[in-house]
Amino acid sequence: MAYLRRAGPRQTELLLSLKTPIVAVLAFAFLGEALSFTEVVGITIALFGICLAILFGSSDQETEANRRSGGLMAIVLLALIAATSQGVGLLVLKPLLVAGTEPLAASAVRITGAAFIVALIGLMPVSAVQASAQMSWMLLFRVVLPGFIGYGVSVSLLLYAYAHYDAAIASILGSLSPVFILPLLWMRTGNMPRPLACGGALLSLGETVVILL
Repeated sequence: MAYLRRAGPRQTELLLSLKTPIVAVLAFAFLGEALSFTEVVGITIALFGICLAILFGSSDQETEANRRSGGLMAIVLLALIAATSQGVGLLVLKPLLVAGTEPLAASAVRITGAAFIVALIGLMPVSAVQASAQMSWMLLFRVVLPGFIGYGVSVSLLLYAYAHYDAAIASILGSLSPVFILPLLWMRTGNMPRPLACGGALLSLGETVVILL
């Protein structure tokens, strides 16, 4: 959240895509997962396409809220911490998933533990973790719904991918969200994405198919 506040959504998605090479290196070092040359090339091209979709996926008229408001070094540092934390958090579960643990059950335990820790942190008498807005039913709904979709549904499905594919391949599959957001933004705003964004989206989807086949 600190990273998102400083960098804005576009830079957040871009730098969090670093999770894929980080996961690939950690999986090779600690789990012995070695990718073939074709898979490495496919993941690299798909990652390049995702970056194109993120960089050129919005118009020139960005709002001030979406612009970077923090220092570059702080943004990069927070991005590396966030990407590494996500990768490590999923890799820790990989041996359990391969051993036969139900991904949905693993996701439930993971989310419950995270919610408990976050709730404890929220109770601390520190201004940095205190709510700055008055709680309302609409605000609660807007917080709970994305959390359910993003963590309850998407992470559970991502764990199924980690259970059946190499970690780096599962990670690149989980990084395709900016690609699928493009048509949703087109329908919502009426503004067609830039050609480079569309090309990046098609490139990443095509390479993902090649990787899986």
